[in-house]
Amino acid sequence: MPEPVPPKSASFRSQLAAALDAESLGRLLVNERQRLREANQRSPQGTRACRALAEATDQVIQRMLAISLPEDPVVREATRPKIAVAATGGYGRRELCPYSDIDVTFVVAEEEDPDLDATVRRMFLLLMETFTQQVGLKVGYAYRTLGDAGHLDHQTETSLLDTRVIAGSHGLTQQFIQEVFRHIWPAAFARQKVSERRALMEKHGGTIYRIEPEVREGPGGLRDLHLAEWLAAACFPTTRGDVWTQLQRLGAVSRRNVQQVTAAREFLLTIRNWMHWHTGRKAEVLVRERQELLAEALRFVDDAHASRVERFMEKYYEHAARVETVTRFVIDRCFSERLSLSDELVSSGNELHPAFPWVKVATPQFLVTLGQHYQSHGLVPGHDLRRMIAEHLDHCPDLSTDTEAADDFMGLLRAPASPEPPRYVDHVVTSRPGVYDTLALLAELGVLQRLIPELGTAYQRVPFDQIHRHTIGFHSLLAVRSLESLRTTPDERLADFRRVWSEVEAPELLFLACLLHDVGKVAPPGDHSEAGARMARAICQRLRLDPVQTQRVETLVRHHLLMSDTAQLRDVTLDKTIQDFTQIIDSVDLLNMLLLLTYADMEATGVISPVKIRFLEDLYYRAEPVLSGAAPQQQEFTPDRARRFQTRLSRQLAAANLTPEQIREHTEGMPVSYLLNTRPEQIATHIRMVEAHRANGPVVDFDNEFGSEVTTVHICTEERPEPGLLSEIAGVLYAHEVAVYSAQVFTREGDPGIALDTLFADYHGRAIPTFKRLELEQDLIAALKGGDVEQIIIQHRKQLPPAIPPSRVRFNNEIAESHTVIDIRANDQPGLLYRITRAMARLGWDIHSARITTQGDRARDAFYVTDMEGGKLEGDESELTDAFLAEFSR
Repeated sequence: MPEPVPPKSASFRSQLAAALDAESLGRLLVNERQRLREANQRSPQGTRACRALAEATDQVIQRMLAISLPEDPVVREATRPKIAVAATGGYGRRELCPYSDIDVTFVVAEEEDPDLDATVRRMFLLLMETFTQQVGLKVGYAYRTLGDAGHLDHQTETSLLDTRVIAGSHGLTQQFIQEVFRHIWPAAFARQKVSERRALMEKHGGTIYRIEPEVREGPGGLRDLHLAEWLAAACFPTTRGDVWTQLQRLGAVSRRNVQQVTAAREFLLTIRNWMHWHTGRKAEVLVRERQELLAEALRFVDDAHASRVERFMEKYYEHAARVETVTRFVIDRCFSERLSLSDELVSSGNELHPAFPWVKVATPQFLVTLGQHYQSHGLVPGHDLRRMIAEHLDHCPDLSTDTEAADDFMGLLRAPASPEPPRYVDHVVTSRPGVYDTLALLAELGVLQRLIPELGTAYQRVPFDQIHRHTIGFHSLLAVRSLESLRTTPDERLADFRRVWSEVEAPELLFLACLLHDVGKVAPPGDHSEAGARMARAICQRLRLDPVQTQRVETLVRHHLLMSDTAQLRDVTLDKTIQDFTQIIDSVDLLNMLLLLTYADMEATGVISPVKIRFLEDLYYRAEPVLSGAAPQQQEFTPDRARRFQTRLSRQLAAANLTPEQIREHTEGMPVSYLLNTRPEQIATHIRMVEAHRANGPVVDFDNEFGSEVTTVHICTEERPEPGLLSEIAGVLYAHEVAVYSAQVFTREGDPGIALDTLFADYHGRAIPTFKRLELEQDLIAALKGGDVEQIIIQHRKQLPPAIPPSRVRFNNEIAESHTVIDIRANDQPGLLYRITRAMARLGWDIHSARITTQGDRARDAFYVTDMEGGKLEGDESELTDAFLAEFSR
């Protein structure tokens, strides 16, 4: 290709010398850019064209500084050494494409100098008016003093690696850049840069072989070359300047590699320049239309095997592949070096090593910093560092001795959610390790147990309850893992938990509460929740949490079993249950955190199940409107209000092909609690069941709306004057090996009355299969028609073993307004529910609802009962207990 027409620097410079304002500067630059455009369109070029644009821009900015300096000669000469105007980014590299940003940094020697300040203000106005208003370019502007060099963010540090002085003091610029480099830790810089680059490449498709590639930011694009140069500048100071030649001398790349990247840069810049000029704006994507035009502009030709466009794109992919390969060579070489990470640490590969043998490792700040480096860069302690920590860890105090370390520890608990576990690609962790990964590393090193001594004790302590499979401390760490997994779980069954996680206001407090929730079990025997709350308060104070934060963690630890117990053992359809719960859990954020903590604790223990998840959700969605103020104020259910409610419900049921008389009879005969807590479609099913019962007797219906692993069993039969219906049902279910989690019993008034029982059950941990439903329905109907339940049990080759009496039976008349709640704890045993309900029936206790939960070999059940007259059970608790145990063991 012929050489491009260079800018007429002498003519352009002489005209600039006469310019005194933004309008004249802008007009001259527009004319010069137009001349360069015409030359480039005749013969597209890359590097030379970029440098011509950069040179023209330099001359304009140099003139701006001359205009902006004070007019007084003495003051002017005094001010000139105190200011430097430097180009950064692509402009600093002289890779200025036609519509690239003009990134400029003012470096000043001192602040509060009125002459210097006036110069900078005039210069700034000229920059904006000339480039933005007159030429239509975007200006990136920064103002720096020498003291700023140690307080720059990562992106600013990166842009300053390409700094080039345009006007003013070269010495001041050099001094500033040296300060910038002095504050860059190569190991951290390189890993962050590569991690950012990988994320950006994924955004642009993750491969060079895109049909419409992005020539600047995409894989194999110009940004890969920039990355290699930035890494070399940070990791190998001798490469600053002629980077690729120096990399060749270091053996990181070959001479051929240098030739390849030089050619690739020229090709990519040629494409980018042409697209900018052609579109009159930033244009970085090589769309199909531009491919056609570029193939023609760059004089590619058709041949017998491919069109010129195909030949052009082949050349693009060839260059992109070479850029990608050579950049990886540079990355590999950088990460194989021992790179400084701090005054005390260096990295090599993915490992941390002591910077010198006498590094003080037994300090809270140093040990917490290990967690920070792991979270930020995926770096783990190497052998030497692990050995030093193990040797000196006993001498390390806890977090109470170091405020900064305590703050940084809480920072570890604020790690953002990651959709996948960390993995390494090109020596760099692809996703940031989360809270669990970090705490697990610290626990592996023994650091977590040392910084929070209570956890050290918990790690070696076996819990009293038999459902746990790990020590107290290790279980808590597993609970953190379960908690964190909810943030990004793809399981749609947990979508509500994922949504709730996104609304938690202080994730670090939730993680801390999760880590500490069982710490009270290391205290002397007693209420571990209360003991744990006291210990959590002391730990929070050592971590320098404020009183509000401390109270939040303390509350979560104290009541970490409340939601589980309430959801599994209380009738959440009763207003009293929700009132009692929300008096303790008194805000939506606390409710959100407790829901997640409860799930995590149950999942880590291994007792979570679909039905328990649904119970938790049911409680949550009944409590949340109360706490958020969305629930209507409790009003007395007056006859007038009841009629309005029934009218509204009738309209909802009208679409179910039911007659108005059927709807009226059912809604008037059912208690208010049923109407308020039963879905309209389920009410419609019940009405049909009642009609079927009138024609054919007892009706049994199955559905799986409660979850794929849980079957809802609906039973409709004639109400009996004596208790015992639920006992007969439980006996049949025992005969068929069907487990029950919950039972709700309602009676429809009438002559005769109709009993409507709803049970949530499963068959060996899954939904009741079709073949089993047919057998179960047959036996249930037989029992409801008067059949002998004991005989049905024998027919299925079942026999109740000798009874193991419950370990605890408690009667409570305060939990519910109209019922006595009987709380029973017992060893799990065949037919337990049948034994309990049979005993209550023999005693004349009418069961209205029941919750049944089993964890390991322990069962804990709750029954809402009344006496034969519909009132609460009266009498001495010990006498009631003795009577129940006597019937239970018969």
